[in-house]
Amino acid sequence: MAKKNTKISINALEEAVGKLGGDRIKTIEWNGLNIEVKTFLTLEETMIFVTNVVDVVFDSDLGSYTPEVKDFLISTEILEQYTNLTLPASVAKSYELVYRCNELISIILGVVNEPQFHTIIDAIDEKISYMIQTNGNAVNKQAEELVASMGSLRDGMSEILSNVTAEDVENMTKSLLNGKIDEKKLVDAVLENKEKKAELKPIGPAQSKLRPRDEIPPRPKPKLEEK
Repeated sequence: MAKKNTKISINALEEAVGKLGGDRIKTIEWNGLNIEVKTFLTLEETMIFVTNVVDVVFDSDLGSYTPEVKDFLISTEILEQYTNLTLPASVAKSYELVYRCNELISIILGVVNEPQFHTIIDAIDEKISYMIQTNGNAVNKQAEELVASMGSLRDGMSEILSNVTAEDVENMTKSLLNGKIDEKKLVDAVLENKEKKAELKPIGPAQSKLRPRDEIPPRPKPKLEEK
């Protein structure tokens, strides 16, 4: 008879993990400062870390890619998400402070959960690659739509201008010589000129209002008065 699987409770799992030891927060001393360092980030903190880096490196609204600030942003998030340090609002001041704290950042990375940190860095790289590819696909689609619309415009103009003669061009030019020329006036002038030509087109035999000579009734002869 097969053994029945027994579910392990959440409390039992938490107790087992607790036996692994390790503090959730450790305090390190650096240049006279007692700095608290989180050994592990929560899911929310992890997502904030990734988003704060990705949204600056790749701006989806502008389609701009700025890889040169990636390392600076990662170092900034290490200090802000893992520690109780406060960085200045000024980007210029933060940039200088962060790169002068390389030694401190190395110490912090020696304390934090290494697998989780590497997962965060991998997530940043993958998300940036995805956004670049997605943006590139969107740009290609827009380009294809633009080419298609230009093709439709070309076909439409070809049809309109298919029978345009030198006389048509002259008439259009006269219609447009008022200081400015725009596309709407050009199209209106072409259509107007073609309509005028259609009205002046010779009437064919089937449309002729004149009847053949043998269908015209003879005119009555005038009566002569008798003298």
